Amino acid sequence: MFTKKRRASHRFGSNRQAAVSLNFFKDRDVVPSWAADRLTIALSQGLIAGGAADRIRPQASVSRAEAGVLLMRVLNAIRP
Repeated sequence: MFTKKRRASHRFGSNRQAAVSLNFFKDRDVVPSWAADRLTIALSQGLIAGGAADRIRPQASVSRAEAGVLLMRVLNAIRP
């Protein structure tokens, strides 16, 4: 378990170069400043893709289906 956490923190750490910018999304101004870096990393890693109409929807609730997809993407990313 510790190995997976360490691998995940290394893979998704803040020192990774993020290729995706929040500037693409129309609602980027409502993303909290404390979440912007991690959200950018998650976008660049393909863990999340944003909503329809170029929106990231940072204030919206996550459905069970969306949470399941995110969980599977993270698990697939940390597998050796």
